[in-house]
Amino acid sequence: MLLSWDPTSFKTIARLIIKGLLHSKKTTIRTHCFLLKTDLGGFKNPGLRPALTQEKKLIDEPYFLIVSTIDPRKNHLLLLQIWRSLVDKLGVKTPKLVILGKRGKQCWGSLDMLDRCEQLKSVVIESQSPDEELINYLLHARALLFPTFSEGYGLPLIEVLSFNTPVIASDLPVFREIAGNIPDYLDPLDGKGWMEHIENYTLENSSLRQAQKQRMANLQIPTWDEHFSKVNEFMNTLELSE
Repeated sequence: MLLSWDPTSFKTIARLIIKGLLHSKKTTIRTHCFLLKTDLGGFKNPGLRPALTQEKKLIDEPYFLIVSTIDPRKNHLLLLQIWRSLVDKLGVKTPKLVILGKRGKQCWGSLDMLDRCEQLKSVVIESQSPDEELINYLLHARALLFPTFSEGYGLPLIEVLSFNTPVIASDLPVFREIAGNIPDYLDPLDGKGWMEHIENYTLENSSLRQAQKQRMANLQIPTWDEHFSKVNEFMNTLELSE
């Protein structure tokens, strides 16, 4: 069996694919894995440019963002429990939590809190925004929250970093592979740690947020041109077989 991949490619998923291929009956298989790209930070979509230059925020108060369908794997319940505690602790100074994504299935705990918890009604915002609003939310958020239990890739993480917006994410191998040491990483079950980071990031002079901003200085976001250049290069090495 022949397996081929770029040393800078998406190794976490590559290992899973290779494990599956080793159990297949194929004798010669060539694989090559490439990181997905994002053009959002490159401002290459003309339809998004007006939103990128808007000075007015959609939300005046400090807020945090989670971009995903409400789903048990995405761990929204952790954030909702944290926000309920923040309301009890901070009152009117509680930052907002913006959930960008539709409601999924089999997440009754999260949906029940969203519908019934009075403490959350004034601080949690559910939205399915068009791209223009999404960009505005990304630009002004204190951080993207990504407490997921597992992830195949996590494109929102790269999209947010491309806007120089900080990320607090689960400590997953795939996130460290695509974002290095830039985000702040936490165990997805560490409620205390997540709450402490959120409180710190809410502050205008947040030490943790400023430190991540400094780490972003060396961030390089790849483009789709680079992606397909590598794809084409690999395709040219393939030989037709029966």
